[in-house]
Amino acid sequence: MRLEKDADNPRLRTLHTGIDHTHRLRQWSQAYIQQAQATAWAGCLLKSRSPSCGVANVTVFLDDTHTAPGKGLFAQQLLLANPTLPVVEGDLLQDAAAVQQFYDRVMAYAQTQPAVQTDKNNL
Repeated sequence: MRLEKDADNPRLRTLHTGIDHTHRLRQWSQAYIQQAQATAWAGCLLKSRSPSCGVANVTVFLDDTHTAPGKGLFAQQLLLANPTLPVVEGDLLQDAAAVQQFYDRVMAYAQTQPAVQTDKNNL
């Protein structure tokens, strides 16, 4: 799969069949994000350069010869819905200092969030 057409509003298509999965992934993303917001999540680790999860520098094919950097469809929706949530791409966690920095951001974010009631029967 790859992102195509417009870097700001790309379409997600399979390479060989050309099937457009944009709507389906956006619907799934919206439902997942809503569900996650009801839990005590405090950070998100995403796959670098993925057409769904890449936070930056995801290749968007504008046409047969031109590309532009963009964001994955899930990452785009996640960042719009949760602009202060600590989010990092896996490629950026290459050393202990980067991991510690992300951990510190997650812990600081968690302290600002209200406690979430959990149903002990569903644990």
